[in-house]
Amino acid sequence: MARAGYDPQEAVRFWERMEAAGTQGDATSSSGFMATFNDYLATHPSHETRIQDLKARMPTALEIYREAKGIPENSNRKTISPDAKKP
Repeated sequence: MARAGYDPQEAVRFWERMEAAGTQGDATSSSGFMATFNDYLATHPSHETRIQDLKARMPTALEIYREAKGIPENSNRKTISPDAKKP
């Protein structure tokens, strides 16, 4: 998605919203041992696991995104504007 010009940082915010929208007693929003156990049994990872994975891979995704958008590598911005265009 980063190569297509979508801000990879938005993926984390999306899954945080999905987690917040979940039911309190929902097994997919549990933490600790149960989250790990449920991830093992589930066909899809929990929201928490997705968020952790996305954050871990963010440096690489941002590099790909900057390249796709033509944003200089030494840019100080932590959040990249969706309106950023190639020169």
